[in-house]
Amino acid sequence: MNWQIRQAVLSDIEWLVRVDPIAAKDHGRRVQIERAVGTGECWVACGTKDPSVPIGYGCLDKSFFGEWFIPLVVVSNVHRRSGAGRQIVAHLEHCSSARKIFTSTNTSNT
Repeated sequence: MNWQIRQAVLSDIEWLVRVDPIAAKDHGRRVQIERAVGTGECWVACGTKDPSVPIGYGCLDKSFFGEWFIPLVVVSNVHRRSGAGRQIVAHLEHCSSARKIFTSTNTSNT
């Protein structure tokens, strides 16, 4: 499926918290989402039929020693394995116009 990717807006925050299973339990993650949206460093994936409802999101910043870094890519459980995560990352790569982008993963990403 092809997803519409757009920059996140403040009204997306509640949806992003619902999509992200960690944000529902961890206030720090919610703060991270709010900061990324507020600074224009967050993009959301939405279905083409309802572009107001995010099914996933990704963040892009220059927090890794001044280099482009993708700290978060989250896709709702229902939409995993749909290509949404891959499309989010491709969009972030395009937004950075960088020759290299860093990211990492952690043990909660099984």
